[in-house]
Amino acid sequence: MAVLYTPHFVQFFDDDGEPLAGGLLYSYAAGTTTPKATYTTAAGDVENSNPVVLDAYGRAVIFISGAYKFVLQDADGVTIETTDNVTAFNVTSETTEGFFESFSGDSIETDFTLSENLGSDENALMIFTELEATTNGTFASDTGWTKGTGWTIGSGVATATGAISTDLEQTAGITLVEGKTYSCTFTITRSAGDVTLSIGGTDGTARDADGTYTENIVCGSTQTVKFAANGFTGTVDNVSIKEIGGAQIAAPTKYTISGTSLIFSTPPATGNNNILVYAPYTLINAAGAAQIAADEAVAAQAAAEAAQTAAELAESNIAGLEATSTTSLAIGAGSKAFTIEADKGFIAGMWILATSDADPTNYMHGYVASYSSTTLTVTVTNVGGSGTLADWTIRLSGTRGAQGATGTVSGATYATVASDDKVLFLDTDDSDGLKYDTLSNVLSNASGSLIDVQVFTSSGTWTKPTGCTAVEVWAIGGGGGGGGADDTGGNPAAAGGGAGGTTAFSYISSGLGSSETVTIGAGGAAGNTTGSDGGDGGASSFGTHASANGGLGGKGTGSTSSGGNGYAGGAGDPTGTGNAVYEGQAGTGGGASYYNVTFESATGGVGGSSTHGGGGRGGLMGNVAATATAQDGGNYGGGGGGGAVQGTTSGQAGGVGAGGLVVVKAYR
Repeated sequence: MAVLYTPHFVQFFDDDGEPLAGGLLYSYAAGTTTPKATYTTAAGDVENSNPVVLDAYGRAVIFISGAYKFVLQDADGVTIETTDNVTAFNVTSETTEGFFESFSGDSIETDFTLSENLGSDENALMIFTELEATTNGTFASDTGWTKGTGWTIGSGVATATGAISTDLEQTAGITLVEGKTYSCTFTITRSAGDVTLSIGGTDGTARDADGTYTENIVCGSTQTVKFAANGFTGTVDNVSIKEIGGAQIAAPTKYTISGTSLIFSTPPATGNNNILVYAPYTLINAAGAAQIAADEAVAAQAAAEAAQTAAELAESNIAGLEATSTTSLAIGAGSKAFTIEADKGFIAGMWILATSDADPTNYMHGYVASYSSTTLTVTVTNVGGSGTLADWTIRLSGTRGAQGATGTVSGATYATVASDDKVLFLDTDDSDGLKYDTLSNVLSNASGSLIDVQVFTSSGTWTKPTGCTAVEVWAIGGGGGGGGADDTGGNPAAAGGGAGGTTAFSYISSGLGSSETVTIGAGGAAGNTTGSDGGDGGASSFGTHASANGGLGGKGTGSTSSGGNGYAGGAGDPTGTGNAVYEGQAGTGGGASYYNVTFESATGGVGGSSTHGGGGRGGLMGNVAATATAQDGGNYGGGGGGGAVQGTTSGQAGGVGAGGLVVVKAYR
């Protein structure tokens, strides 16, 4: 390739156009007043004087290297011209030094400042990064998410209020790929219910306890990131979703470059040095004056140091992704914390393999949950061998391959399974070993299985069964007693029925003691024959986790001399604690009528029902109808019926309220 001829000497003139005989040319480092040498030879091994003294024709031979500021004066020291940032011409084919710089993402920042000017051509760069799939995963503002009823965003968190069962969702900020596995990290606090993260329509694990969770989810066919609430009250924060496998090369459409400014269209994911920027030297030579301005001697030294650094970096990169640990750990799935050397290159989401030095068939395979200082926390997903070992070598690994298609069993036929039939199953908690047992044992030992039911009709103590992780509790308060009716006035009168007991339901998965006190509320006492009110039912409870108040008693009454009297029934009491509280039914009022002594009648109020017991029938009195006494409330928690009197009959007591109930179902 031909190039433009460059004059082999320079010549300067004064303001009148005459050669600047004896002129002085001072040279400085660009942008400074620090003297910088020029040379008499292209090799740069013989320096000019500084200033260079021009000959009688204003001429001089000057070679430069790097960037300069020149000050031209006449022979008397009067400045004629000052020119800064004069840059040497470098032959780019004579060097192979490139550019590399790394940054750490935080799922928020999109703008990064480079240490060199890399021009404005995105296609000239190679950028590897982990892209964040969520938008506004820190909830710094009320944007990016579609909020179902009950969800709000503020103060840096998404908040669910009122035990809601709606969704918080968004369309992913990057294209989700069906079948790929994504590492998902988020933090929740909760006071009720649970919340489940789903990626592309694939659900993760329901979370019903405070904590920061990291889980891997294989993406479904949609582009939706969603938190589905189930009776949930609490907050969600710090949501980060990224593809497992470390940094991937980013398409030039994902960022823009302008000099030293690198801007991503989507914030890179959170990680340690997970944004890697590469550029060839020719790009820097074309756009970076600072790089061109380096002295040849410094450039030569830098090139040698770069070569050495590259070799050391390659060696350190290998060493940075290999570690040893003497932490004593039992082989098994779940979270494992290894103590390793500091300053290694492990980042969250990387897959690793930890093998025993003595026997590599003993191993644990999983992905990095976190790495801080000397603690490497790994979520182990599959293992080999067994035992508790302390001779680990840890290396970078790939993900486990997808499970193959399910085979068929030749000659198999359909049959009804009996509880004592044996079934073959894959035990994923025991190195994926094949096991067999009776169907009843398999189901009873499975997570979430019902393992015990205890019914309390009187107060006592509940003892936690072996293997119990959660309980479902139903508590019913005692029913109110029916009011009594008095015959003192000589005319018909009817008392009110007692109310049914309140019912409370609660699901408890944390805070259970090895035993809990169970209290059964007694039924309310019956109003007596002198017209007293029925007694209120007692409260039933399970420890401090669930309680249900009893129903109120019905109003008693006395007859009068002027006509019939009817009195109000007891009211239901909605008070109680638990996930759901159901008020008992109120008792009805009594009714009485009088039309001289020929027609007299009185009907006591009917007791209110609970969820598990009916109310008692009221008493019945009259001179033209059959008579009957007030009935007690039906088990459990039913209110008693109200008493009734006719003018010629004696007083009648109300019915007794039924006692309460507590049912405790225990789950593995």
